[in-house]
Amino acid sequence: MNTLTLYTKKNCKLCDEVKELIDILSMDYQITMAEVDIEQDAQLLTTYFLEIPVLFINGEKIDYRGIDIFSLRERLH
Repeated sequence: MNTLTLYTKKNCKLCDEVKELIDILSMDYQITMAEVDIEQDAQLLTTYFLEIPVLFINGEKIDYRGIDIFSLRERLH
C-alpha cells in the first residue's frame, strides 16, 4: 500500500492535474491518499504557499517541479 499526502488549496489547476495523475495511477497501484488544504492552517500556508502542489509519497516529499507520471511511478510499489 502506498500512502500519499497532497498539500493543495482551492482553485489550484496544478493540484487538479496531480489528482488526475493519482487517479490514473490508482488503477495500477494500491494508493491511500489524504488531501490537506493549506489554507486551513496558518503554518502550512506559510510553508507551502508558493510551492503547491506538494506531494508526499510514502514519506518522500515531491514538489510541483518533480511531479509527473514517470517520477510518480518510480516511487510507487
